[in-house]
Order: sequence, then structure tokens, then C-alpha cells
Amino acid sequence: EKWGNRMALTIQCAVRGWASRRAFGARAVGSEGRKLNAAALALQAWCFLNTNARHKPLQRYWRRQREASATRIACAYRCHLARREVWGQVFDARAIEGVRRVQAVWRGHLARLSIPYRRRVMASVLKKRACLRIQCAWRVRGAVERFRRAWRVEEEAQVIRVQARRAREAAAASVLQARARRVWAR
Repeated sequence: EKWGNRMALTIQCAVRGWASRRAFGARAVGSEGRKLNAAALALQAWCFLNTNARHKPLQRYWRRQREASATRIACAYRCHLARREVWGQVFDARAIEGVRRVQAVWRGHLARLSIPYRRRVMASVLKKRACLRIQCAWRVRGAVERFRRAWRVEEEAQVIRVQARRAREAAAASVLQARARRVWAR
């Protein structure tokens, strides 16, 4: 295979040289053209005879191919990374949107649940207020009753005091009258 490649390269070089000489010969008319033609022939002959010189264009070609391949691979990898990054951003945006939707649904659910809860709490507050009002009214009624009873007792005590004073005064008057009668009777 190695010899087959060398032979193919040799034939290709010979054909290229012949084709370029033919194209160049058509243009080479004057002495300048002949000098250029001779220089080209000398260069081609040197390249044909010198194996290193013959392989250098091939090495350059393969090096360029490797560099181009590496560039293409790097470009493809960068494109892959860019697509992956964009996909990640799209995925993140979709995930955030999904989270927002879930939060909105949950908040709505809580709001709908909280209306009966608020009603129950409000009913409880109203019941407590009603209980307090009833208790206050009952306590006021009891206080009024106690006050009326105390007032009646005080009024009765006042009447008794007045009667006792009158009785004392009457008794004192009768004692005084009795003494006065005794004194006058003497």
C-alpha cells in the first residue's frame, strides 16, 4: 500500500507538471516566458526528484485538513454548547413559569379555603362578642338588683331611724312632760 501511494503521488506530480507546462507553454511567448518556463521546469524537476520537497505539499495539505477538521469539530462543539445553554435557559424559563403557575393555583386554593375559614373566625368573634354582651347585661342586671335592694334597705333604715328618733323624741317629750308634771305638782 505504501508503494502504491508513492506511485500514485509520482503519477499525480508528473501529470500536474505536464498540465502546468502545457498551460504555461501556451503563455510563454518571449524570452521572459522561456526563462519562467525553464525556472518552473527546474523547480518541478527538483520537487519530483527530492522526496522531502515532494511530501511537503502533501504534509501541508494534511496539516491544513487536520486544522480545518479541528476547527470544524471545535465549531460544532461550540454550537452544541450554545444550543445546550439556550435549551437550559428555555428549560429554566419553563420551570420558573411552571412554578409561578403552581404558586398561583395554590394561592387561589388558599384564598378559596380561607373564605369559609374567615367566616368561621368571624362567626366565632361574633359569638364571643354576643357572649360578652349577654354577660355584661346579666352582670348589670344583677348589679341593679343589688343596688335596688341596698336602696330599699337604706330607705327602710332611714324610715326606722326617723321613727326611732320620733319615738325617742316622743319618749323624751313624755319623760319631760312627766318631770314637768312632777315639778308642777309640787
